[in-house]
Amino acid sequence: ISKKVLEGLETCSNSSYFSDQAFEDLCQITFGVIMKDKVESDIQDMKSLASISDKSILKQAYASLITFIAECARIDASSATSNSLEKINAINYTINFKVEDQNENRNDVQFCCSVEELQDLVWKLKEAIKAVERFS
Repeated sequence: ISKKVLEGLETCSNSSYFSDQAFEDLCQITFGVIMKDKVESDIQDMKSLASISDKSILKQAYASLITFIAECARIDASSATSNSLEKINAINYTINFKVEDQNENRNDVQFCCSVEELQDLVWKLKEAIKAVERFS
């Protein structure tokens, strides 16, 4: 984030420019503009924002806030996309078992697992075989 954006965000916290209500209204309008529920001209209609005499401060604060929100959304979106790509590129196996219960009822069991989960399953099955061999 640029120095100019940081300066604009700092003005939002300056109580000589923005009351708590003015900051809240600015945030609501800014998010509204991003979500296309509001338009920028709605800023002029807010009584708490109209009381700010230096309109350049208001413009800088608004521009900084909308830039900050957009940048945060971009960073989150790109990290979410990269996380998804890692999951997409991971190798998964589909396992199908035919199981039989004590009453000789047969069912199919199907699940997906990663390489690590498959290795754990194989190890547990080997351990189960050893345990059955010890008892028989």
